Amino acid sequence: PFSVTRGVMSVQEGDAYSGSVGTIADTNPDSSAANFSATFTFNGQSVPVTLAGSSGSYSLNVSNLGPFALSDSGARGTISVTEVGVTHAARKGKREVRFS
Repeated sequence: PFSVTRGVMSVQEGDAYSGSVGTIADTNPDSSAANFSATFTFNGQSVPVTLAGSSGSYSLNVSNLGPFALSDSGARGTISVTEVGVTHAARKGKREVRFS
């Protein structure tokens, strides 16, 4: 089994965001990033997520998400993660966008 943890990203109004949107913890230490696929959906826009890490600990990263408007402050996105070759439903977590 695996779990998805979300976090809070901070971005300036008018800027795009590149960086982590969450993490995966897999109880199988022999797993690899190739065992998972993920997307991040925010304001109806789904973007691919790249995974970095090893041995059951992975960062979920996006590139050039946005730009963000002030009205997006406090909005939430959805991280969808699927373990390849496993029939259980994708795990989802919410990620809040905050403006600094």
